[in-house]
Amino acid sequence: MRVALALAFWLVASPGVAMAGDPTHRHEIRFPPQFVKPPAGLAIDHVRIVIACGEFVAIERIPADWNVGVSRPISGRAGFDASAGHGAGALDDLSAFDGAIVVGRGDAGCLRIEKATASSMQGEWEREIVGVRLVERASP
Repeated sequence: MRVALALAFWLVASPGVAMAGDPTHRHEIRFPPQFVKPPAGLAIDHVRIVIACGEFVAIERIPADWNVGVSRPISGRAGFDASAGHGAGALDDLSAFDGAIVVGRGDAGCLRIEKATASSMQGEWEREIVGVRLVERASP
């Protein structure tokens, strides 16, 4: 009983600690501006991101003719998949998604991007997105 009371007091007295599942602790995914574009004649039509210790809680912008899906955390990993409906909706760069993908409800101590890739139609071109990062958002 004493342990439960001490734990309850610690939780109330520690407002600055980011708890797992804290709905106000959010990050946005930022893409590097120098991301290597596909070769001439190809464009980005699929983006895949896998994160650990968090989940995708919002997508603030979706490019025209794109479809977006997220998978809830399974074994501590959550996924984001976005793809163009057809070739005309493909992108030359990732600026349309920059800052628009919001991650939260996770453990800030282990939250990280495990994999981020961009590819062209039918797998003719695929690249790991090097330099993609999570940027903490100000509390609402």
